[in-house]
Amino acid sequence: MSIKKYLIIAFGSIFIVSLLMAAITIRTANSLQTENKRVVYAQEQLRLLKNIKSTTNRMLKEVSDYIILQSFDEFNEFQNARKSLTKTLNDLQTISEGELQYITRNRYSEFKEEKKEILVSRQIRQQINLIIKNASKVITVAQNGNLKKAAQILEEEIEPLHDDKLHDIITMQIKDEQAEIDSVYSSLSETFKTFQIQLIASIVLLLATVCFATVLAWRSIYRPITELVHSMSQIGQGDYSVEIPPNDGEVGLIAKSLQQMAHDLEEKQSQLLQSAKLTSIGQLSAGIANDMDRPLSNIRHNAQIMRREISILENSYGLKDSIDLIENDASQIRITINHLKKFSRQTDFTKKPLNVNEVINSSFTLLNQQLKSHNIKLLTDLQKDLPLFMGNENDLEQVFLNIMTNACNAIIARYDLSKGQIYISTHFNTDEKLIEICFKDTGTGISPAEQPFIFDPFFSTRDKNSHSGLGLSIAYGIIAQHGGTITLKDTSMEGTVFEIKLPVS
Repeated sequence: MSIKKYLIIAFGSIFIVSLLMAAITIRTANSLQTENKRVVYAQEQLRLLKNIKSTTNRMLKEVSDYIILQSFDEFNEFQNARKSLTKTLNDLQTISEGELQYITRNRYSEFKEEKKEILVSRQIRQQINLIIKNASKVITVAQNGNLKKAAQILEEEIEPLHDDKLHDIITMQIKDEQAEIDSVYSSLSETFKTFQIQLIASIVLLLATVCFATVLAWRSIYRPITELVHSMSQIGQGDYSVEIPPNDGEVGLIAKSLQQMAHDLEEKQSQLLQSAKLTSIGQLSAGIANDMDRPLSNIRHNAQIMRREISILENSYGLKDSIDLIENDASQIRITINHLKKFSRQTDFTKKPLNVNEVINSSFTLLNQQLKSHNIKLLTDLQKDLPLFMGNENDLEQVFLNIMTNACNAIIARYDLSKGQIYISTHFNTDEKLIEICFKDTGTGISPAEQPFIFDPFFSTRDKNSHSGLGLSIAYGIIAQHGGTITLKDTSMEGTVFEIKLPVS
């Protein structure tokens, strides 16, 4: 899994769980607020109803006492009770209407029930107003001295109205409000329990999400990176054969790049070892050439002495031809030794005016004997009037020698008797100001599967044990340093054609 996907899953999961917890908390808070408001309304209504009930009873007692005692104190108590009752009725009406508006906004399902309570409150108000009116009438009649009639009105009109209707209505309404309070408290308890369960479940879910994210982080990030660090440590210690476990995402790309780097370093080390071998061979060749120089001079000198001595003989018995052969072969060996000294000499990359044909002919010196031993013909078509170009003779000679060596090996691999030919041509392209060099052989060719990789570093079609060349990747780099190009122009079972183009200054 990629780090991007991990971050999306981990933080997305935590964010969703956090939103869920927030939603549960907000929903529960709203529910608790609504239920609490209902409790406040119900408790206030219950208090007012109880107050109405007690105040009504007190007012009727004061009326009765006034009829009996005709005391001014009872009259004042009656007036106070009447005012208190009126205020309480107004408060009850205000609270009932406020609850109705709140129910309308938040809990429309209870609207009918609350509407019914409003009607009951109005009925209580009407009954109490009628009692207050009749009580005031009783007080007036008593003040006029007609106590008997006042007592009759109290007994026949006020007490039945209070005992038969108002008392039952208020008592029933008090029970309803108390039942509503109990119901709300029960609902609050259930809501709180539900909230606790949901909160615990959300916390468990959040912890599970965090654990899941931690496991993902360990599997997708920590463990792969730890393996990468261990592999990098092994590579740093020189173990390039380390196998890095494949992974997905960004860590997988790093692992793949690191594996490729290890492979490249292994091949580079092999190339460096090969380069060291070639350097040692060059030094050894130069030493052998120096050691052979003096004995070869002695051979040529003695051959010349022998030639002078047999010249006085009337019959040389074929010795003259043998001496000629010795001198010719010694001269050829000297040419090879001198070229071997020059070729093995390490030089800096300095450019000077060169003739391509001369560099190509110089490359033949070290390869002629190998071509002759395998009966491979070397055909050339070198344009004589080629312009000079700026280049490094030693590097270019190595490139040409490498291409011809590869051609020779391809021909040897194809023919049992190693019969084949290498064709080399040069041509100056006047339009593009390029010197074009073509190498064509009659070898086995390069397979289509290998063609895309022939210029890759360390690539070879031969067995590693037999690999002893410059490599086309390095040849490609040398030609590129000269501002030119090297391309595989054609290849088939009939052979291979390479083309080199070098710019003319």
